[in-house]
Amino acid sequence: METMGIIALIILIIAILVLVYYYLESTNNRIYQEIHAQTAGINEKMHNDENINNFSNRFNDMSGKIKEKVNDTEMTDNFSQRIDKFLDEKSEEVINDWDLVTHSDLNDINTKYDHLTENINSIESSFNEYKETNDERIDNLEKRVDDLELE
Repeated sequence: METMGIIALIILIIAILVLVYYYLESTNNRIYQEIHAQTAGINEKMHNDENINNFSNRFNDMSGKIKEKVNDTEMTDNFSQRIDKFLDEKSEEVINDWDLVTHSDLNDINTKYDHLTENINSIESSFNEYKETNDERIDNLEKRVDDLELE
């Protein structure tokens, strides 16, 4: 982790220096012209420096290894297979632990709902019949009371 931090810091410093360089170049400042004259040979010296070349080669090797690991489809296939195996073995436990609903649970609920709806419809029709019969009885009783009052 320390190495990556140092690499990030070096890259950040280089980026800041490049930004300052281009700023000075765009303003045609006298300081830029002095810096340009002093640093004319640095690029050539950097290509000839073994430490920088070794660092660059190690960095390229490390990035290649990282890319190989990321692009490794075998790893993702293995991971997927392990998840599938786990779900096959532990599906009942997962369903019970997480209180998940299954298709059979939904079918049972739908069946109970349909049965309940039928019962409600039956009760409603029975109530309507009772209401009609009761209304007829009340009408009949009212008629008899009226007949008694008239006598």
